[in-house]
Amino acid sequence: MTVDPQYLAGLLDGDGSISIVKHSHGRFSKDGYAYYCLAVQLGQLDTPEFRALAAELGCRLIEVGQLTTAGRKVAKVNWWGKRADALLKDIGPLLRLKARQWLIVQAFWAAKTEVQEEMLKAQMIALNKIT
Repeated sequence: MTVDPQYLAGLLDGDGSISIVKHSHGRFSKDGYAYYCLAVQLGQLDTPEFRALAAELGCRLIEVGQLTTAGRKVAKVNWWGKRADALLKDIGPLLRLKARQWLIVQAFWAAKTEVQEEMLKAQMIALNKIT
């Protein structure tokens, strides 16, 4: 990451959100069942500086169309799934205002890993029964 992680953590603390989202339809569907992933969103005024930051981070800027009370446009960038995981591994420990969300993310990763390990064990047991 070429952007200072402390700077990005400060932006996320002030103007961002961290969510665990459920996907169950459309292009996110996996064999008809829902799954959960991390989503990180950062919103700012649509300025040349914010556009440059989005480009530096390799993100596509989304114009929200929403206006502030002063009539200025707002824009946002999103990270989903593995990109959100990677971002939070870098800046999660630096978060201050969103320290509780960081703890929830860590619990989510632990639970996700445990579930994946259990699913792998079940698949291995099933394969052994077949052969």
